[in-house]
Amino acid sequence: SFTVASMPGSRLHAERLSLHSEARGRGPERFSGKRSEVRNITGGRGMAGKRGETALVTGASSGIGEAFARRLAADGYDLVVVARREELLRELADELSGAHGAAVEVEPADLSVEADVARVAQRIREDGSLAMLVNNAGFSTAEKFVDADLESQLRMAHVHNLAALSLTHAALQGMIARGRGSVINVSSIAGLVPAPYNAVYDATKGFLVLFSEGLHQELRGTGVRVQALCPGYTHTGFHAAIGVERNIPEGFWLNPEEVVDASLADLLKERFSGTESVEIIWADALQFDFRGPCRKWGRKIKVVANLPYEISSPLIFRLLKERDCLSLLVLMVQLEVARRMVAPPGTKDYGPLAIWSRLYADVRIAFRVKPASFIPPPQVQSAVVKFEFLPQTRVQVGDEKTLEEVIRSTFTYRRKTLGKALQLAGFPASRIKTARESLGISPMARGETLDLEEFCALARALEGREKP
Repeated sequence: SFTVASMPGSRLHAERLSLHSEARGRGPERFSGKRSEVRNITGGRGMAGKRGETALVTGASSGIGEAFARRLAADGYDLVVVARREELLRELADELSGAHGAAVEVEPADLSVEADVARVAQRIREDGSLAMLVNNAGFSTAEKFVDADLESQLRMAHVHNLAALSLTHAALQGMIARGRGSVINVSSIAGLVPAPYNAVYDATKGFLVLFSEGLHQELRGTGVRVQALCPGYTHTGFHAAIGVERNIPEGFWLNPEEVVDASLADLLKERFSGTESVEIIWADALQFDFRGPCRKWGRKIKVVANLPYEISSPLIFRLLKERDCLSLLVLMVQLEVARRMVAPPGTKDYGPLAIWSRLYADVRIAFRVKPASFIPPPQVQSAVVKFEFLPQTRVQVGDEKTLEEVIRSTFTYRRKTLGKALQLAGFPASRIKTARESLGISPMARGETLDLEEFCALARALEGREKP
């Protein structure tokens, strides 16, 4: 997991690597148990994230830069991708154009070369409509400064600092004129905790932090946000190239996608920081305590979501368990999942999801969403499903654990008769027969033929009975 917490001074950081930093103007500040920090610095309004807005990402051919490009394309941005290796950029551009319908412009450039930096900066000025700039390009040599090739150290400073200054200066003119935009300077936790064998790298990353903080002050109120993103150890070719991965325990490592999530989530938080009616919570929905906001606000909450297929059923079951704090669910899911929520007994889609949903709520498919509604169109259809929770269960339940076991066993062994399936789950055959006969259920019945009322009655008849 990747847990974050807000800190004074718009600092957001993730658990794992402990450090102590001197917060400018505030005295010592403790960042305990952290492995990454985002210093989000904002001047006002937010990121639109829609097709027609363009983001430029440097160092986009791999690692964090590639992860930014992928995420921003998925979020609706068109892209300008910059790196030295043109073949990798073109492969990425083709993939993102096909997957997300993004317009992706390839700008091969070596940002240690002044002429290349000038060319990319001019490209930004001529367009004047850049919505986001991600200064990510960088490298390290991991050696004593006195033994290092001076030219390589100067190139590092050029890429990390001079290129970032030039591109930021070019981007800000258009952003300020439009009253919105975001600049993300990818620094490093090393810029906060200098160490031997990386003196120039650490210094250049520290420069990005201070540059970002100062620029924040200058841009306050303009609608332009500046963020210093300070990741810890991240699985990229960058660390592999200098041989760091073999020396650091796995528990300290991030994935590039986690770093990008932290960055964009914090920008979104800052977008709504002055709006009392909006709170941005960066969390895993499968782990999140939905009762927390309910307790905080003193009322039930509504959940509105567009759910990825792979977490649809697990998250819906979780929400059903926390139904006491929910008044409404409005969920967009794949059509096949929606059908399973409302399926009647005896159909191929009927199962635990339909039974539990009907027990706790009035559920209906509000409308279908055609593939043409998305860019690019997916291969599947979607639907919006509405859950309106009942004040109490639709049918008397009794012991809910017994009901869970009855439903689970009958659909785990759905090809077997009801009696056989329950026996395999450990219920005594004699008890099953007595319960079945008292309810008038056929000995040949299978779980998929029972309705909600019959399941609840069967569970009540079986509850309290000891298993062999």
